[in-house]
Amino acid sequence: MQIAVNILTNMLVILLNLAFNLYITPLYINKLGLGVYGYVGVITNFISFLSVMTIVLNSMVGRFYAVSINQNRREEANQYISTAFYVGLSLDVLLLPFLALIALHLESFIIVSPSYLGDVRIAFILTAAAFLINVISLVNMTGAYALNRLDINNIIRLVMIGIRFAVIMLLFYTFQAKVYFLGISLVLENLFSAVVTYITFKRLVPDLKYNICFFSKEKMFDLLSSGFFNAIVLLGDLLMSQVMLIVANHTIPAEEVGVLGSFIVILNGLKSLAGAISSAFSPTTLKYYAKSAFDQLMDNSLAAVVIIGSVVGWIVSIFCIMDIRFFHLWLGKDFSQYHFAILFLILPLISILTTSQFHVILQALNKLVPYSFATIMCGIISIAAMYLLGSYLGWGMLGIIIGCNLMAFIQHIFVLPHFVHTYLQRSMKKLYAAIFFIQAYSAIFYLAADKVNTLFPTGGLIVFLLEGIVLSFLYWGILIAIIPGRYRRKMYLAAAPLISRF
Repeated sequence: MQIAVNILTNMLVILLNLAFNLYITPLYINKLGLGVYGYVGVITNFISFLSVMTIVLNSMVGRFYAVSINQNRREEANQYISTAFYVGLSLDVLLLPFLALIALHLESFIIVSPSYLGDVRIAFILTAAAFLINVISLVNMTGAYALNRLDINNIIRLVMIGIRFAVIMLLFYTFQAKVYFLGISLVLENLFSAVVTYITFKRLVPDLKYNICFFSKEKMFDLLSSGFFNAIVLLGDLLMSQVMLIVANHTIPAEEVGVLGSFIVILNGLKSLAGAISSAFSPTTLKYYAKSAFDQLMDNSLAAVVIIGSVVGWIVSIFCIMDIRFFHLWLGKDFSQYHFAILFLILPLISILTTSQFHVILQALNKLVPYSFATIMCGIISIAAMYLLGSYLGWGMLGIIIGCNLMAFIQHIFVLPHFVHTYLQRSMKKLYAAIFFIQAYSAIFYLAADKVNTLFPTGGLIVFLLEGIVLSFLYWGILIAIIPGRYRRKMYLAAAPLISRF
């Protein structure tokens, strides 16, 4: 039942966040232009690389704390959480001079028009400050994660999105539009999060103590040594995903960087959706690991693969059919020349995102060392491929997208399952069967249903929504009719508790 609640609240966060981004993106573009909007994405991508340093700590706090709580070792749990808190504060202090140096010489890292350099610098400083505050919030969220109450953290995130929306609207409709308005809202929402997550943690775990007396060098070594390789994995992922806009900033015109930035709003929405579904299964994965129930652990992960693939495939296949009309309705611009770029960016995500839960398995097993180096290699090759195809061969945006997704596909579909198979000694045949069934079905559905698109007249929002509903019924109706029984049962087992709750 709790997995269903986690999925429901995760989905609410994703939908509200996507709605916010869909509303705010045209606001930025209309008031500042595509070129300036591109700076927002570049700054966000640039700051995301700092998470490599903090993920060394935060990525494994949940794992160690959850195992200690589930095994009723309360004092050890307090040692882990107190150690994480004080190490997090120390990391923030260490990052401050580094961030200040980048802010002072920002033009050396990002290509910025001189007329916008001051505003972009302010946006960078504010976004960096919000990131530092979030380091502490993530530690505070460990309690709800360990107790499998992700719905509590999600309610906090929903309020944060509301704060962000209210602040952005107030600023845009009260003052002249500035690129750093988003940064102001991020600082305020993360301050709120830091306070509220601490209060909820204390209520969930009354004996929680952030006490320097509980600081343990041994626990710090556990967290940092394990988290180090998780950070390497993240760095590899960032080199294949978040670096895309940074490469684009140095290789294609600013206007096209803005176009790519608008595509990435959709891409990030899909990644967040897959992450939300996967995270709903993560506490159960850790629980099975703590009890050495590896067969149930694999069944739980395969259920996540089927659910993620089906949901992502549904959205991706329909979006690829209706993409041009979507962008015309959303941004009021004709992006028909970018149709193939959108296909190469979005379609591979069906397979790439299905294996999200497998990374959680490696975290639970604390077996990240070889995989982390493999991920880094994929990331480095990805950057080389983006520059080779996008700049050297002159393929522009399309080349950057192909170079990025090619290595991401190899990492998530071949490298990651291989390591899970090696450590758990479980057959990957069932996993690959599920992944390729969903990918093939979604691709065939896109090609076949694209003909349906011609039956609907070019119109406004009502016609667009009507077509989306018709295509959705077709997608799920055909899928449920032809999907093998073993996958249908996994979908039913995941959906039944949610339906009964309603």
